[in-house]
Amino acid sequence: MLLLKLDSSVSVPAYLQIRDRIVALIEDGTLQPGDRLPPTRTLAESAGVHRSTVIRSYDEIRALGYLESRPGSYTTVRRRARPPATAADGDDRPDATLIDWPGAAAEAARGAHAPESPWRSEPISDDIIDFERL
Repeated sequence: MLLLKLDSSVSVPAYLQIRDRIVALIEDGTLQPGDRLPPTRTLAESAGVHRSTVIRSYDEIRALGYLESRPGSYTTVRRRARPPATAADGDDRPDATLIDWPGAAAEAARGAHAPESPWRSEPISDDIIDFERL
């Protein structure tokens, strides 16, 4: 049985508290891939919240990639691929991304952003901001 104690003294909504606690249990290995989560009615009753609160929490966790379920079946923890710990090109800067976006872009998209591209033009008026030139 999954027991969650919610803190009503904080401003964090109950569904986010449930989401964060379940994600923490998955991240620390307490809940393993294939483990079943309690039905929404059961968890709602034990946590003292409305069933829709638990449904919303499960939806949030599912959107994060931690859960899977089928209608009429249990919700289970799914095996989740972890992103690499470093940037795609080995760059350790804090603003480095994990995805090599220029490499992932189509050739046509890369060409449109090249400095010599015919698609690049001067700003039409002074009230338009060209974010590439900032």
